[in-house]
This record gives sequence, structure tokens and C-alpha cells, in this order.
Amino acid sequence: MRNFAQDPAIEKENEVRGLLARWRAWTESFVPEEAKLDPEKLRISHLLIGFGFIGPVFGVLYALFYYQIGHSTAATIIVFCSLCFASMPLFLKKSGDPRFSGDLFSAVLIVGFTALAGLEGGARGHAVAWLATVPLCALLLTRFQRALFWSILTMLVVLGFSVMEMTGRHLPYDYPEELHGIITSVGFAGLTVFLFSVGLIYERTRKNAMAAKQEALDALQEAHDELVRLNQEKDEFLGIAAHDLKNPLTAVQAYAGLIEQSAGPQAAETKEMAERIGEAAERMSSIVGNVLDVNAIEQGKFPIRAGRYDLADLVQKCLRSYEHAAESKKIAFHRELETVPAWVDQEASGQVIDNLVSNALKYSPSGRRVWISTREEDSRALLQVRDEGPGMSPEDRAKLFQRFMKLTARPTGGESSTGLGLSIVKKIVEAMDGQIGCESELGQGCIFWVKLPLAKSREAASGF
Repeated sequence: MRNFAQDPAIEKENEVRGLLARWRAWTESFVPEEAKLDPEKLRISHLLIGFGFIGPVFGVLYALFYYQIGHSTAATIIVFCSLCFASMPLFLKKSGDPRFSGDLFSAVLIVGFTALAGLEGGARGHAVAWLATVPLCALLLTRFQRALFWSILTMLVVLGFSVMEMTGRHLPYDYPEELHGIITSVGFAGLTVFLFSVGLIYERTRKNAMAAKQEALDALQEAHDELVRLNQEKDEFLGIAAHDLKNPLTAVQAYAGLIEQSAGPQAAETKEMAERIGEAAERMSSIVGNVLDVNAIEQGKFPIRAGRYDLADLVQKCLRSYEHAAESKKIAFHRELETVPAWVDQEASGQVIDNLVSNALKYSPSGRRVWISTREEDSRALLQVRDEGPGMSPEDRAKLFQRFMKLTARPTGGESSTGLGLSIVKKIVEAMDGQIGCESELGQGCIFWVKLPLAKSREAASGF
């Protein structure tokens, strides 16, 4: 059996991969830490580092060529620019500002190419063509406004050389004129290779950026999937726990009722304690019911069986169950109920009305009034519940229908509040294709309104 670990080709490939990995790690060390947190700055940093390594290679080759043909002044300019390019990665790391480093790089390009063009006949030389690369490099390495500045400056330089040429003021060559052809040929060949290298650097940077983006998206998707899974587990746990609590609570309520009924006149204390047990169990049962409703709504399992129901009748049924509670707080109900056949779920809409009426009683001081009205408005069935409670601030209104939110106002009769009721009501109303809202100011009470579909509209749409 062949041992691939000993295969020279594989060993060579692994060695090359190791070298490339070390090279990438070394070049990456020049990227400022703050730039790693900003995709745009990271892109510019990678481009600057790439130019910082390729620029000196071009510079050295051109400098050797120019020294060889005796064009020493141009060779010196190229060596100076090459040193600037070679130091760019170090300057980038030290300054920590990729855009400033990009401005510096663009400035070196303009100065260097302008000087070369001045030595090589102005518009008649090839160095003017190299100036055309400055706007491209500036766009890749700086902000748009700064790139526009460098582009305009480059155009002015090129325009200056063109005007001199058109007016007959020819700049001399700083090399023997018979070498003009070969210098121009070498210059344009180098320009072609340079532009190709810029494209390669940009493409590599783009691919790295896309790979990093995809990696981040994959990590985000994994985190999202994990959160969805955990949320489902939470919902299942809450549903199971709340459902399992219902039976013991029902038993507690039943036994509290038996104790209360069996206690004789001499056992007044026992009777009072039984009443308290029953009240506590009832509150716990309400909380469990709310949790089950939230769980069902979140999982899309809250059944809506809509049909034609008179909204005024539904309100009357609800108010009858709250007459005792209203009398105990000396709160008067004012009914303004018009017959409005709505297209709703009977049980769900009853839960909505129950919550709004109970809240009005809960937060109203003793001796106040609560108005309940139903009517048709704007082709919708409108329910309004208005109280004379403390009202709400803008901050409270902003978080009114959120889950587990405790508002500034407190119940006036020691009633309990879980912070779930209105959030459940909102989802139920929306499930019935309705809308809910509240109008309130501090000290002016609250007006809760619910708009629901009319039965005639739904029946007409379905062809009944």
C-alpha cells in the first residue's frame, strides 16, 4: 500500500503551502488592528500592502535599466519612489490609517511621474501615460472625495504638459534622443504589466473580502440556526411546564373551595386562608394561561375560527362577568354599544375584550368611570375602551404592547400584572386581521381601540 505521507510531491506541496501561509501571516501583520474591524479599511490595507511589495520590484527593474543606459537622474527618482512604496506597509501599520496612507501613496505617484515626465520630453514621453494610473490607484486606496482631488490634480499636470507641447515649448530629453524609441517601448510594456498587476491585486483583495464576508455570513447563519433551535426548545419547555402546572393548580383551587365551604362559623380564619389560597391559585392559573397563549402564538398554533358575531353582544357578555369587580371598586360602566356584526373568532375576541376591560378596572382609581363603545367606522368594526386612570407617558406608550413590560402605572387595587396581556391581545387582534392602538396622556386616562373586519365585507368577498 502506497504511503502518501512519504510522497515527495505531496511533501513539496505541503512545503509550498506552509510557505504561502507564513507569507500571508507576515503580510497580514502590517494591517492595523482597527482596520480589521472595518471591511473598507481592511480592503485598502491589503491593496496598500500589495502595492508596497510590487512597486519596489518595478522600481528596481526600471532603475537598473535607466542606470544601464545612463539615464541616472530618472533612475534616482525611481529609487526614491521605490523606497517610499517599500516603506508603505510599515507606515500603514504605524499610522493605523489606511486612507491617509492611500493619500500618501497617490502623492508619491504624482510627484514621481511628474518628475519623470519633465525629464523625458513632457507630453512626448511615456511617463505622462503613467500619470493616467494615479486616478485609478486613488480610487482604490482613498475616499471618493480624496480620489476626485488627486484625479483633478493629475489632469491639471497632464493638461500643463499638453499646453506646453501645443504652444511649441518642448521639454528636452534627459537621455540621448536615439534611445527615445527603446525607452518609450520599455515604458509602455512596463505600464501594461503594472496595470495587469493592479488588476491582480484588486482581484485577490476582492476574493479575500468575499471569502471573509461569506465566512461571516456562514457563522451568522449557524448562530441564527442555533438561536432558532434554542428558542424552539424554550417554547417546548414552557409549553410542557405550563401545561403540567394547570392540573395541580386546578386541584389547589378545588381543594381551597372545599375547605372554604366546609369551614364552619367558628373557623373564620380557616375560611379566610382558603380564600387567599384560591385567589393565589387563580392568579397562577392566569399566568400559566398567558404563557400557554404566548407559546401557542409564537409557534403559530393559536387557532382562529372566524365567523359572524355581534361585537356588542360579545362586550355585554364580558361586562356581566366584571360587574362584581366594578362594584367593589365603585367604578361605573358606561355603555355605548351599537350592533356591529364582525368577522372574528368568538373565543379570541372575548379574550381581547376581557383583557381591555380588566385593564381599565385594574388601573382606574375607585369611584371613576369606564366607557365601552362599539360601532362601525371606516368599513371596520370599532371597539373602544376608555378609562379615567393615570394615563401613560410617551415612553410607556412606546413599549406598551411588548412582552414582559412593566409600565409606570400600577394597579390601584393590588391586582397582579404579568406584562403579557397586551402583547397577547395585539397578536390575537392581528391574527384576526385587525389593528389595535392606544391614545393616552399622563393624567388623562387611556383610550384603547380595536379595529376588526366587518362580517358583511368578508361574506361579500367569499361570495356568500
